[in-house]
Amino acid sequence: MAQANLYAVQDIPGKGQAVVATSKIPKGARILAEHPLIIIPRLSTNLEEIDRLVNEQLGKLDHDSRSSNSSTPTPGNIAKQ
Repeated sequence: MAQANLYAVQDIPGKGQAVVATSKIPKGARILAEHPLIIIPRLSTNLEEIDRLVNEQLGKLDHDSRSSNSSTPTPGNIAKQ
């Protein structure tokens, strides 16, 4: 099934834009899949190492990836949040 036919972005008066179902969405259907921006090893507990990994990966993001995720922190300010 073509996933793009399941939903559409529509203007909602007084609210802005929203993703709205355009047909019945089958249970378990994947409607959105994205690659992670940042990957941290599952068992990481050292906060300094996590901070280093996050900042390193943020620094590698291109401008478009960073700006499309407006809540994405910039390198160097992870520990400050």
